[in-house]
Amino acid sequence: MLGYTHAPCIVLTGMTYEQEADFLRKQDENKRRISKFDDFKAGIQAKDQKCLEIDEILRENGFQIGRGGFFKINSIRSLFTIVNDYNYKTLDDTLFLLAHTWSDIKESSNSEFLLGVAEFVSRYGTVEFTERLKNKFSVICYDYAEIMRMRGSITLNTPRKKLCRIFVEHYNKGIHANSKKRLNWEI
Repeated sequence: MLGYTHAPCIVLTGMTYEQEADFLRKQDENKRRISKFDDFKAGIQAKDQKCLEIDEILRENGFQIGRGGFFKINSIRSLFTIVNDYNYKTLDDTLFLLAHTWSDIKESSNSEFLLGVAEFVSRYGTVEFTERLKNKFSVICYDYAEIMRMRGSITLNTPRKKLCRIFVEHYNKGIHANSKKRLNWEI
């Protein structure tokens, strides 16, 4: 009915009913779920459109999937979250901003920053993100750590919104309260 012409099968012979049941119970013991990395790479080979587009955006911005440096992204789940919650352009703009703002800081391409910058981009576009936040990474990290430490007193519902709010606060520093360049924070 599904159109499959072949299916893998395991044929058990010479076992009692109890041995078959025990085999069935234990056969998944040593299996691991496929990792997001392997799933993504397999998706590229299978010509999955979402995987191909994400891979192209990564490469266009100088990134790749992996560990060990700023331009190696380990959080594939975050990339898919950005595409699913926002769109491909937001992912492209997010990677562009990260590459031009904090490319010398390995931690800035981690999951939290990917999602926080994507939230910022989805709300405000790219505005003057790089110019206004380039030298503020350490203070942004400190403020974010403080907010995460005081979780109960903050009403924002996700870490990416918390980080986005910090971006907005630091972006607005030095901009007059009545200036049109000032960003308004709204949940």
